[in-house]
Amino acid sequence: MAKPDSGKSLVAEVVMLSRMHQAQKALHQAQQGSHRQAGALPRGLLVLPYLSIVAEKTAHLSLLLEGMKWRVTGYKGEEQGTPLAGKSERIAICSIEKANMAINHLIQEQRLHELVSVVVDEAHMLADPHRGAALEMLLSKLVACRGRCSVQVVAMSATMSGLDSLSAWLGGHLFLTNFRPVPLSEHAVFGGTVYAKAGQTSGGGSDANDWPLVEERRLPVQGRSDRDALLALVAEVVVESHSVLVFCAGRAAAQSCAAMLAGELGRLVGPPSAAQAAARAELVAELRVALAGGVNAELERMMGEACMMAAGVAYHHAGLTHQERGVVEAGYRSGALLALTATSTLAAGVNLPARRVILRSLWQGAGPVGRAQYLQMVGRAGRAGQSPVGESFLMGQGAAGSTTSGQWAAVCALMSAPLPGPSVLSLLQSTLSYHQLPFADLADAARSALTALRARRLLSLKPEGPSRPSAWELTPLGEAVVASMLPPDLGLLLHSRMSNLMSCLVLGGHLHLLFMLQPDPLFAIYDWNAWARLTKDFTAAHKRVADVAGVQLSYIDRRIAGMRGDAATDAKHARLAGAVLLDMVVGDASCVHSLEGAWGQPNGLTKAGNNKVWAATAPTL
Repeated sequence: MAKPDSGKSLVAEVVMLSRMHQAQKALHQAQQGSHRQAGALPRGLLVLPYLSIVAEKTAHLSLLLEGMKWRVTGYKGEEQGTPLAGKSERIAICSIEKANMAINHLIQEQRLHELVSVVVDEAHMLADPHRGAALEMLLSKLVACRGRCSVQVVAMSATMSGLDSLSAWLGGHLFLTNFRPVPLSEHAVFGGTVYAKAGQTSGGGSDANDWPLVEERRLPVQGRSDRDALLALVAEVVVESHSVLVFCAGRAAAQSCAAMLAGELGRLVGPPSAAQAAARAELVAELRVALAGGVNAELERMMGEACMMAAGVAYHHAGLTHQERGVVEAGYRSGALLALTATSTLAAGVNLPARRVILRSLWQGAGPVGRAQYLQMVGRAGRAGQSPVGESFLMGQGAAGSTTSGQWAAVCALMSAPLPGPSVLSLLQSTLSYHQLPFADLADAARSALTALRARRLLSLKPEGPSRPSAWELTPLGEAVVASMLPPDLGLLLHSRMSNLMSCLVLGGHLHLLFMLQPDPLFAIYDWNAWARLTKDFTAAHKRVADVAGVQLSYIDRRIAGMRGDAATDAKHARLAGAVLLDMVVGDASCVHSLEGAWGQPNGLTKAGNNKVWAATAPTL
């Protein structure tokens, strides 16, 4: 475990490559003097938490290993196939879910011995309520197969606790360091006053009973739109041509913040240089070419004349398409863009370091910022080779020093609290039970799980025979669910829907399948008048699918009239709308941008717009 930007990734890569080289050398020595056919070459697996950094890491390792002729493959989501399935593939870089699939296939094909090194980045994802189980399963299989293979597991994290139990479970050595090549100074801002974290200022620390923040300086508030003095914090960095990241509470907040900065920064830092202006104009042109003219009103405000990008400002969130985010990221890395507002998804998903990181709100995304998330976000400040120092600023509401109102106490706790301890342990109960639970409790949990899986027809108990004991086996349905890598509930839901299609399937297109294969609606219908207008263009095939699927178009008139609907019927209409949209995109990829006017605008069919659909479908077509 080490701090952000401490060189963890470099160390892990060196360890993986060294392990692979040693294994390959040992294999060649074993084959010398024999006539045996060469065995499979050693392989490595690099597991990353976010698809957005797979391409960057793949390009880095491919260039590094070019002279060794080692093939490195990145699986960014749109690629088909299973990692490490090809004989020439030496290193696979993929997500947690893809890595789990790769381990399953290697075990099934009795090829796990080929895997000699697995590197898991951001191992604190074990505590993630949605994806932690997949990472736990992956590591559990490697631990269980330890006697049959010699795979080395390297797990790294900057924000993790429960490390003793984790290292005992993995049977590994624990390495801890506080080294950070670029110093990071943490600050809080209340009412335009900057407070430095105690112990990092020249004045020294504070008494044990004092608050962990020490008043440092006063910022000038620049107007009504800058009540929290954000503009001054950004201008201090931009005027020296350094970069700044501003994390906002949500997409709308990121966009409005970018608009405010673009409109006000010019009078504080002056006009851009000729080189900066040319680079920004080129960036806008590149974005227009990449989108083939399909720009919605929100993006036009970022790209048009006197736009955000011309001021060196942009926003970044999941509502942008893959291409849009790529251009923004490239512009920020090149220095053409100096101020980037973003949501918390950028904190660990993309390698975009900054001289200064600002958290404008204690609330990020769906909930308040936790200690681990805070460390991930401020860890973006000051990266080696790009900035000699790093600074973070957490902006709080209310009066400084108040314990009865405002956010002073919450900010102090966030900046000084230890990492939460029991989260990793609670998520590793099944594999770390001997560290945590009595065996009786574990046995009861196992029996309950087996009973539930058997009731759902995913497992069957093979009876005892003359020469074999009784054993649990996957049913064909269970094998299908395991191979799909879907959670059991979702796998059973899709199986039920596909079974229904056997009695009636509308042929002649993909629409019926797309409707049935949506586990949940892609979006909620916001404007039922917009949905009514779109249904007027339905073909006979569309109407046939709606009829077979039980989607009554007359229900739309009731919702337009203001009558109360029910959640299940609303969701069924939303699934049909999503299926129609996906059907058009799948049928003609070139129509994506022409569809955006009718289907993708905010406050139309959906409240936030359907950029998420373009982001999900366009790269795969």
